[in-house]
Amino acid sequence: MSMKTIKHGHASTNNSGASPEYKSWTAMKQRCLNPKNTSYTYYGGRGIKICDRWILSFMDFLKDMGPRPPNKTLDRIDNDGNYCPENCRWATNKEQCANKRPIHGITITANGKTQSLILWAKETGISYSVLNMRITRGWPSEDVIGIPLGNKGSRYQVKKDIGEIKPPSIQELEELKVVISVGAVSFENQCKIIKAFDELIKFRNQNQG
Repeated sequence: MSMKTIKHGHASTNNSGASPEYKSWTAMKQRCLNPKNTSYTYYGGRGIKICDRWILSFMDFLKDMGPRPPNKTLDRIDNDGNYCPENCRWATNKEQCANKRPIHGITITANGKTQSLILWAKETGISYSVLNMRITRGWPSEDVIGIPLGNKGSRYQVKKDIGEIKPPSIQELEELKVVISVGAVSFENQCKIIKAFDELIKFRNQNQG
């Protein structure tokens, strides 16, 4: 049974046979206009809009953007700007990762699916900080999101280090508590928190032996 398509030939009734350009256009609208969409918080929810020319016409979107090249998706050059011709491009995943906002900028591809670490945390039930620590330790992408918490058989379980392990001081921990409490989530502060947690974990494992 053939699927009915609308006159421009890029869409189908269930969207499975739609063109890459049409899928990008509909995904853009979902992120910005549908509060039930999982990504709405980071787009429409924070004020990202779609220009009138694109929101009303797929063909105008296609004329402005052109065909979507292989392995590229729709990207905003200014991540705080709207979806419009002067602020959008087709970009690779690597280019987009380099262009992300710091707080939501970490993305990961696993099992053929690419999304932000925040969305992976929501999907897997594993906290953002744990996923982030796994990445900094060099875990493969599939293991970052695939190994549940408390899996003591994991080959990535922290090993004892030879030599003296110096845990963070009380003052350093208090400073980190302040950083967390005020919501400071810059990359530098994330690194401080991760380093402190890593040292505590190593120290605890050493003393359990």
